[in-house]
Amino acid sequence: MELTPKVEEHTIRVNNRKVTYSARGPHDADHIYIGINGLMGGGDSFWPVIEGVPHDWRVLMPDLPGCGGSEPMRKPHAHTVDGYAEWLERFLAALGLYGKKLVLASIATGAPIATRYCLEHGDQVIGLVLHLPFLGKPAIGPKWARPVVAYGLRIRPLRRLVDRLRSSDAIMHRIIIHKPPDAIPQLAERDIRHKQEADLKAAGQLLRDLMLMDARSELPHIEQPVLILASEHDFSAPLPILKQITRRPNRYLYIYRGGQHSWNEEFIDEMNKEIGGFLAKLESPNAYLHVL
Repeated sequence: MELTPKVEEHTIRVNNRKVTYSARGPHDADHIYIGINGLMGGGDSFWPVIEGVPHDWRVLMPDLPGCGGSEPMRKPHAHTVDGYAEWLERFLAALGLYGKKLVLASIATGAPIATRYCLEHGDQVIGLVLHLPFLGKPAIGPKWARPVVAYGLRIRPLRRLVDRLRSSDAIMHRIIIHKPPDAIPQLAERDIRHKQEADLKAAGQLLRDLMLMDARSELPHIEQPVLILASEHDFSAPLPILKQITRRPNRYLYIYRGGQHSWNEEFIDEMNKEIGGFLAKLESPNAYLHVL
């Protein structure tokens, strides 16, 4: 298991805003595997789960705008599901990769972005890999909590309070699972750092959009194969919902038993195996048969 694999580090400009990303694999590859990080995360979140990706594929792991080393977008662009999907198209165009065969991999709140892009660019996307998918408002059970989640970071005084709270390492370590055997400390520290540095206004825009949508309504229109990698006790991805989504052909669900909203070494090893098998099927003529 490689928590910090050898990758290239790059910086480009998209709409004259800085974007940082890491990459691996040949520049002229026919297949591109793209990571879409979760809320206030970063592209390096995908580093432990790319061992299953063939080495003749190009792997791109950008920091979404407002995350990691990437600057937030300027108006009229918005940090919403649509806004990030449109940004991904511009990012690929800036790299000269628009039109390649794509597999989109997401973590948590990146799932609706990957789904939206797939829905709008079905001629390019050949598959989706969704890690611990957060599909919008279904992830927040109590309806009274949805307005709090949706608008909390959009209110300046609350945003200032959150900014003070996230600067405390002690508080962040209470919020984010970081102890073995449930989690890997090195990955938890990366996640904490990202959440302490991310742009709160951008995060607030995305949270509001997520609380107004249900990505399940879009998934029935996705014809491409989908692999969902879930944890049994993940609050953001209820298993009954995921089992319902994967009842149709070309939908695959792996459940890590006993786990929460975090990764440990066993879960990472299993995910890499599942990803490797899934991508092998996508490369074969029978990619759209339920054969996993």
